[in-house]
Amino acid sequence: MGYGRQMSGLGDNFASYAVVCATSALLSAGATTVILDATSAWGVVEVEPGADVVAVPHPAPEPLSVAVPAPPGAPNVVFLMWDTVRADRLSLYGHRRPTTPALSRIAADGAVWDRAISPSFWTVPSHASLFTGLPVRAHGTDAANPWLADRQTTLAEWFRDHGWATWAFTANPNISPDTNLAQGFDVLLDQSVEPWGTRARAEVAAKAIPDDASSPRSPAWPAGRLEGSAKDAGPVASAALLDWLDEKGPGDKPFFAFINFMEVHAPRLPSRDARRAVGLVGGAATLALRTPAGFEDLARANRSEKPYTRAEDEAMRAVYDASVWELDRVTGELIDALDQRGHRDDTVVVIVSDHGDEIGEHRLYGHNFSVYDTLVRVPLVIRGPGVAHGRHRAPVSTAGLFGTLAHLARIPVEGALTLDTAAPVAELTWAHGIKPGLPDRDADGTFLPNRRRFTAIYDARWKLIRSSAGELELFDLDRDPAEERNLAGDALDRVAALETAMDSWLEGTPRPPDIPLPDEERQRRRDARRDGSDQQAAELAALGYVQ
Repeated sequence: MGYGRQMSGLGDNFASYAVVCATSALLSAGATTVILDATSAWGVVEVEPGADVVAVPHPAPEPLSVAVPAPPGAPNVVFLMWDTVRADRLSLYGHRRPTTPALSRIAADGAVWDRAISPSFWTVPSHASLFTGLPVRAHGTDAANPWLADRQTTLAEWFRDHGWATWAFTANPNISPDTNLAQGFDVLLDQSVEPWGTRARAEVAAKAIPDDASSPRSPAWPAGRLEGSAKDAGPVASAALLDWLDEKGPGDKPFFAFINFMEVHAPRLPSRDARRAVGLVGGAATLALRTPAGFEDLARANRSEKPYTRAEDEAMRAVYDASVWELDRVTGELIDALDQRGHRDDTVVVIVSDHGDEIGEHRLYGHNFSVYDTLVRVPLVIRGPGVAHGRHRAPVSTAGLFGTLAHLARIPVEGALTLDTAAPVAELTWAHGIKPGLPDRDADGTFLPNRRRFTAIYDARWKLIRSSAGELELFDLDRDPAEERNLAGDALDRVAALETAMDSWLEGTPRPPDIPLPDEERQRRRDARRDGSDQQAAELAALGYVQ
């Protein structure tokens, strides 16, 4: 298939240990290229029907005992997380509204992945996979255990220990010491750190629309506005990074910088300019301001207690698009500022998302209930030294960014996934998984039995989803990209082949060893939420993480 050769040698250093796992059933179903996953490393190779192939797991990178200097001339890395952005709402990927003119301009000088698949559907497990290069199953960080163990090596730690200065600004309170996802950053900022908090709140207030009654963060929300949240403050995060770089000076060591942007995460507050830019005007604009999209409203719609109309769905999608446009503008301004500072040719820029959001598709709202592409197909663009221009059509897992960025930075690494080798498998651990029309909790808040776990596997044009209750959905993504027609009952041989491949992946991807955390780390995990600041509590409430 040649995909591994399109990346200008990105996978060359991994060829000696890359492997592929397949089954004779999958091959007999007509597949000539098998893209799966193993514990930490995969190869993507063409195999002949009947060939003997096995899975050989590889360990994740071990931390260094002594830090080393960066290689001479090593590039900087700017890692931009577009939280909650799904690929199909971006004009870069063919969306009808002009949501991403800046990203399209950036991508013209870099590489674009058309079918980048997130390993999970919400912040904590997906970030853990992006930061460690491991599937959710292997790092074990999910809703039941929202803590990334110290023993896992993160991208920030890997770059820091190889001579990079590391810096982060996160608008998402889940990327913090409370989850231990912030391991390895020399500097960690958020809206609780002044002067950025005051500036962020002013930024949000300046773009708020007085007659907006669509969410608890909106000025005209009937029950009274939820104060304290300043997540929609991309310009502030950008300013913080530029200030840090200006203070750091050109003679210092290279930098690894991470920003989590939250403009697109609900509740959304795009400005009037952003709404006009995507054509949200007239009656549709008025409807968008009046459609209640608080988390309780979305939950009632998920249970079919108070469904939205088609016009309301479209109004909310337009607000989503306006939020993407606003984030795109912020990102373009940041990249331009970096280029003006001389970082055009010495900095690798990666723009990716952790997951998407459902806005009425499949009769669902939010990002808790499924593994459809509206949630797990995300944008992925990389620009910088060593990156060949072009678009890549094959499905890949974003967990492969660990090995790819390390390779581009010329840091030695073994056993890490790359975008050449990462398999597009989304294992969404303990998704709420409610069926539309059914409640997800009983009266005392306990989850009901219709809660589900989901695993999805991709092979060329096909995608199979299996729930923990044994429900199967098969989609032909070429003919049905919206995943509206379940073909599982009409293609039993293909389902069986993909199920066998999925089981091989699950068996070859062991869960983390049951090793007790050291006493000090266990205490930090116990204290994390209890000791969270009032500002963090307000941010979590505003984002719907706590009620």
